[in-house]
This record gives sequence, structure tokens and C-alpha cells, in this order.
Amino acid sequence: MHGGTFPRFALVAAALALVLCGCQKQPSSAPVGTTAAVPAAPAAASRLEAGKRAAAAGDCAKAMDELAEAARLDDGSVEARLYLGLCAAKTGDLARAENALGEAAARDPNDPRPLEALGIALYAAGRRDAAGQRLAEAVRRGSRSAQVQYYLGNLAMIAGDCREGLTAYRKAMILDPSYAPAVTEYKNARVSCARAETPPAEPPALKPGPKPAPKPQPQGAPAPAAAAPAPAQGAGGATHP
Repeated sequence: MHGGTFPRFALVAAALALVLCGCQKQPSSAPVGTTAAVPAAPAAASRLEAGKRAAAAGDCAKAMDELAEAARLDDGSVEARLYLGLCAAKTGDLARAENALGEAAARDPNDPRPLEALGIALYAAGRRDAAGQRLAEAVRRGSRSAQVQYYLGNLAMIAGDCREGLTAYRKAMILDPSYAPAVTEYKNARVSCARAETPPAEPPALKPGPKPAPKPQPQGAPAPAAAAPAPAQGAGGATHP
């Protein structure tokens, strides 16, 4: 099965790495006619940075304490909820992860990272339909993640959709040519899809066998008599010899 070779902890770790790569994302400027976000209070910012450092170091227990407090102090913080959700997913608390990442996604409709991470966490938990929805939404938000395309490819192949699967793997390889899982699954998908599209070979036509030889007649036996012609009938129905 596509994607089945990656254990759950590896999938969640991949999601954490995906977001850590974008941790320096600059906030988008406020749309015209709206008020720019108020800068976070120093206490919230300090807790956020401490939580991010702990998350990057793999200490999710400490990170979650810091990040939960940062989120409490700054209700608009996407970053605090994003990292809180990632650490919750990594520790196996999917319900808390889904809640935190959902809140992060709601606070910035232009940021694909919460949905990228949530989609991968849901994929790891076996919730494929929900994972596909979140990953597709991340793409609509402008996601440029090779991992997102890779998991979308896996989901398409599991559903038997070769065209969508191959397309997603190609996109993943374009976004990150060094992302080996996409290359591997693309090759596997091409083989399995070619097999599925190749019709089975028809069995060869049977050649007629040789006719059986006539049985030899014993010596002195009379030849078989020819059949006597049928008597002719006249116009009135009388039989003539």
C-alpha cells in the first residue's frame, strides 16, 4: 500500500519538520480597510520563543506548557497554536492537535501551514478522508510543500486514481527534487498503473488435430455396399421401380 511503509511517529515528525522550515514566515500585511494585528505582549512573545526552542529541541512536554500560555496571552497568535498542535500530534494527542491546528488555521486564512500539519497528522492516524480535505485546502491556500503533494498522491493511489496520483507525485518532485519518498512512489505508481491498464493476453487459438486414419479392413471381407437409390415417385404419387 502506498505510504504504508512510514510508521506513525515518522509521519508526525515529518509534519513538525515541515512547519519548522517555515518558522520564520513573515505575517502577511493587513488587507485594505482592516486594522493591522496588534503586536503580541512581551510576555506572550517570550513564551512563544521558549516554546519554539523546546519544540525544535524535541522537548514537547516543555514546549506545550510554554505554547499554551503564549496562546492564552495572545488570542491572535497563529504560531503558538501551530507549534502547540504539532507537539500534541507528536505526543499522540490527536484531539488536542486537531483543536490547536484548527484554531491556527482559522486565525489566518492565508497561511497553509496549520492545514499542512493537520493533514499529515490525520493521515498518520488513518483518517484519510479528513486528511485529504485538509491537504487540499492547504494547496488552495498556496502550499508549496512537496510533502503535501506526496501525501495527496498516496491518497489518490489508495483510491485507485492513477492519473491524480502520478500528477501529485510529479508536483512533489518539481517542488523538491531531493524528496526521495516522492521519487520512489512515483516509480512504483507507474509500474502498478501500467499493469492495471494492460489487458490480459488472449489464449492462443487451438489448432485442429489430424483426422483419424481409416480403419483397415480384414483381408477377404466384402467392400461395404453402396446405398440403393430411393425409388422415384410419379406425378400421381405412384411409386415406380
